[in-house]
Amino acid sequence: MSGGRIRGMGAATVAAALAAAVGAAGCLEAKEEMALNADGSGRVTVRAAMLPLPREGAEPAAYTPDDARRLAQRMVAGSKGVEAWKDVAYGVAESGAMRFEGTAYFRDVSALAIQSVPSFAIRLERRPGGDLVLELAAGGEGAEPRGEAAEGAKGTEAVAKSVERIRADYAQWRAAQGPWFEPLRLDLSIQLPGRVADAGTLERVGETGVRLSVAGRDLLAAMDAMVADGAHLERVATAGEDVFGGPTGRAELRRRLFGSVRPVRVRMTGEAGAVFDYAAESSAAKAGSGALRERLGLAKPGE
Repeated sequence: MSGGRIRGMGAATVAAALAAAVGAAGCLEAKEEMALNADGSGRVTVRAAMLPLPREGAEPAAYTPDDARRLAQRMVAGSKGVEAWKDVAYGVAESGAMRFEGTAYFRDVSALAIQSVPSFAIRLERRPGGDLVLELAAGGEGAEPRGEAAEGAKGTEAVAKSVERIRADYAQWRAAQGPWFEPLRLDLSIQLPGRVADAGTLERVGETGVRLSVAGRDLLAAMDAMVADGAHLERVATAGEDVFGGPTGRAELRRRLFGSVRPVRVRMTGEAGAVFDYAAESSAAKAGSGALRERLGLAKPGE
């Protein structure tokens, strides 16, 4: 659809990264607990549950143990910036949810991208005054939508028709898949290497922790408000952008969810050092990598 588009309902912001993951894998609840050292190394324990999305005119296809194993394979083999995994478990619960749990070790948090769950671009840098600053943004933030750019709508009548089409497309998607987004939840907690002086828009947890929680109902409310905003739809229609995934949509969704279009920043003060012994823990995890890959049916490194 030219002159403003809805492409897969994805939006590259913190919350929209959650939506993009769900669009590919089913309804998702993800909990990530990260411990971050001052040098950027760390570990993250990921717990994820996925439900299949409904199919038009049919019940959702049930997940199988093989589906869960393939998910674990993608997580272990497809994640970027990970040196080793440990304590990996997967399966299908009685509820039908496909579940994964595991702990990943990474040398550089800025290179980390966990496969199949919402991804975040995280940077840790020391400012000239000595304070450490953590910057958190969606993994796809700033990326342009895939595919050819559509020509923007020209003229008042064309823009009005485009806005009408956008709203009709969204209403159709909302009725069919909106209920599956409501129970979504993403919870990210980070144990930091210094005392938190300014948590930005994140929740402060103790002296050295922060937490971000995004619920599906909040994401849907923000998307509903954007589609109801005629001025916003006219802007994206004129520019020929994706409603949620284009530059204008990404910025607007960040503003509605977090009150700012800028990435979240957390400032730390005081002596910063190691939260845990990365070398010792990652070495132990690496020692078990061969057995893990064999259990998952993955080739060992070098084979």
